[in-house]
Amino acid sequence: MEAAYADALRSASTFRALILASLGAFLVLTGCEAGQENAAGEPEKDASDFIVFSGLASGSYLHAIAPDGTGLRPVQLPDACSPKDFTRDGRVLICDETSDPWKQFAVERRDGEWRRVPGAPFPRRANFPAWVSGLGFDAQEWAPARDRIALIRISDSSSGDWWFSALGGLVVADADGAHERVVARNGQAPTWSPDGARLAFARCHVTGAYTDDESADCSIWKTSADGAKPPELLAPKTESAPVWSPDGRLIAFFRKTGRCALVCKQRIFVVPADGGAPYPVGPRLTEPSDLFWLPSSASAAQARVSAAIAAADPLELQRCADIWNRARMQSPTAVANVSIVNDRCQVTTPMDYRDAGFVCWQPVPWSFQCPSHGGRFSDIDPAYRVWNAQLDRGGKLTLLEPPKGPRLRLPKAPPYPMRDGHILPFGSDGRPRPGLTFTKTVAGTCDWRGYLGHQG
Repeated sequence: MEAAYADALRSASTFRALILASLGAFLVLTGCEAGQENAAGEPEKDASDFIVFSGLASGSYLHAIAPDGTGLRPVQLPDACSPKDFTRDGRVLICDETSDPWKQFAVERRDGEWRRVPGAPFPRRANFPAWVSGLGFDAQEWAPARDRIALIRISDSSSGDWWFSALGGLVVADADGAHERVVARNGQAPTWSPDGARLAFARCHVTGAYTDDESADCSIWKTSADGAKPPELLAPKTESAPVWSPDGRLIAFFRKTGRCALVCKQRIFVVPADGGAPYPVGPRLTEPSDLFWLPSSASAAQARVSAAIAAADPLELQRCADIWNRARMQSPTAVANVSIVNDRCQVTTPMDYRDAGFVCWQPVPWSFQCPSHGGRFSDIDPAYRVWNAQLDRGGKLTLLEPPKGPRLRLPKAPPYPMRDGHILPFGSDGRPRPGLTFTKTVAGTCDWRGYLGHQG
């Protein structure tokens, strides 16, 4: 069934029809009632809550789906919002503000609009007591009742195995630091069950050096918050930290669906918190990064989707890719977003493990211009983080779903060879090419990939 589902999604027309059919709909997901059993006597997969995620190659940045795989919907985000987290009840969305790299704000959905919430309680990582603010702790998490804190006490030998968080002992303590106890060793990224009785966490071993090929072997475990029982393995081969369902019965995570060929394809998997086989949910995703599980009552579920989400003409996007490749743009292997902004092409790509990104724009019809340095990835508009293309090791840009039909004509380029969006003014003999007028000559040392050190 998984293969058949994936084959259906490979059809661009089928995929676009799925997304467009959901435009203008409310995010109200329905399904089986919790606690029922199917004909085989197995628990039904509760569809009353829903999972919010990124990674679809078309439509909005975030989508939602029920844990039984039904009700795929796009989620509208407020302006200037880079989604950071939700409160546990799903009522308030925390955003990094894309127009201000150091500011966060909170919004909730009221009367059909996103409205700012002054003084909203920021979830999970806010307002910790002074004793957990030292350099020896990481991944602090309040218990649902805010009476205890779970955190990682960083191991002295863990510097090579940081992945979702620092690696070390998983510690639970009272809010004032009393009754501290280690409930698991070699843990990362702990998350509390909704009832505060259990913790799910990751264990990761990083493989390779600090390069583009770096990866980690990760798994998800659970343990009791009082440390009375040893940790239990829930799922191997995971690509994200665990996310609890609102009722505490299920845990969601990302898992690769095969080897990474330039870009990594993953799927959402769900595993019963009491143990059982993980099962896949929804379509294959391209480099997903966000994963939340919200109750059906969450105000974000009522966000009406704008028709402006409709994708640009695929042939126009293909022309943007052709212009990029003709300009011989130099960019490392990565996913990319190809879009039309103000009637010009724009290519956005993440770098440095999603901490920084580049937005390359088209200053003249035949070329691209990229900044000489990256910016915080969260500052990039999420609309341009919908990965619909990939860059290979030579910088060639390819749409993930190339359109059929004749290519559109490209704007006429200068009659000189190009590299990285610039014409090459000197021939192989080092002499200026004929017909060029030089207004300024700059001498300097070339650094990475032949760039001349400069500000720009």
